[in-house]
Amino acid sequence: MDTEKKVTSLLKPLLMKFWFILIFILSAVLANAQTRLDGEYCRNDNGFRYSTDCIKFNPNGTFKYERSHCTGTDKGRGKYIIENGMLELNFYLLDSIPNKTSKIEMKQYDLAENEDASIKVTVIDIIDSIEIGFVHIDLQDSSNNTQINKATTDTLNGTVNLKTGEANQLIVYYIGYKKLKTPIPNNKNIELTVYLARDWVEYLSEEDSMSFPIKKIDEEKLLLKRYDYMDYINYKNIAH
Repeated sequence: MDTEKKVTSLLKPLLMKFWFILIFILSAVLANAQTRLDGEYCRNDNGFRYSTDCIKFNPNGTFKYERSHCTGTDKGRGKYIIENGMLELNFYLLDSIPNKTSKIEMKQYDLAENEDASIKVTVIDIIDSIEIGFVHIDLQDSSNNTQINKATTDTLNGTVNLKTGEANQLIVYYIGYKKLKTPIPNNKNIELTVYLARDWVEYLSEEDSMSFPIKKIDEEKLLLKRYDYMDYINYKNIAH
């Protein structure tokens, strides 16, 4: 019995030391778990119909951020930190600001005999290089500002085809983008690519850095508290 007590008394501090080390290791693992993400997470809630934002995380600790709303877009990039239940987005100033001026590329083709002139218009976001649907295209006679034809671009490929008629001016406009006017010939078939600049894009810098409490974080979703007066917002990984 005395031997058993001696063994127990010897093992007790060893066991306590073991549990202390184990707890320390587990705490360190939990504290450093999921400190890196890989993928693009976009807000996935129905409360904001006129605003959305996405964060693209890279495994090397960098990120890209974009928030679009009815009057424009906020963009930025930087480094992120995940620790102590918080997500920090630390923006840095871009070395160069992307082009904010619209431009066009025009190809002209001779008409066949008795062929009516037409124009094919494709509208592309000049920064993101993606086609834009629902863009308004007006064909006008600039001498008296008479509208000759109008249409909106297709939602899938940002393209529309119109008969030119007597029009000699094309106008492109869409909410959040700069309005564009350009003269066009009405005795040729035309393929016109419009690279449309956004009307208002704010590029975020260090002073715009953000920090959010995290409720849940994994490869499929984030639950972040964006504002004190709101509940946690669900961000879903678009790859899942």
